[in-house]
Amino acid sequence: MIVDYIDAYRCQFGVDPICAVLTEHGISIAPSIYYKAKQRGPISDTDLGEANAAANAVHRVYVANKRLYGARKIWWAMKHAGHDIGRDQVAPPDEDLRDPRGGPRQTPHDHHRARRAGTTTPKI
Repeated sequence: MIVDYIDAYRCQFGVDPICAVLTEHGISIAPSIYYKAKQRGPISDTDLGEANAAANAVHRVYVANKRLYGARKIWWAMKHAGHDIGRDQVAPPDEDLRDPRGGPRQTPHDHHRARRAGTTTPKI
């Protein structure tokens, strides 16, 4: 969709300026990504269907394991369930909870985790 938009206006403005304006408005695309997509060509309906089926299978395994597994354990569970999928293609759906500045992952449970108070009674 973005590639089609850039194709429509690249003769008038050029690829680099269009990508810069799109990035300013929250649609992050680099010119190299555009050219790679053009080189790759359109995605066939079969490939898109296979990708959707794989994503649904990963989600089913993730939900079946109480949404606790990370990428490594989901990959093992997929392997044991008979799915032949690469480890790099498996990630839990909540990967967008990572700190955008590159810090550790923030889960909803990490926000109010407090240290338990120790005992204050003296030993007699």
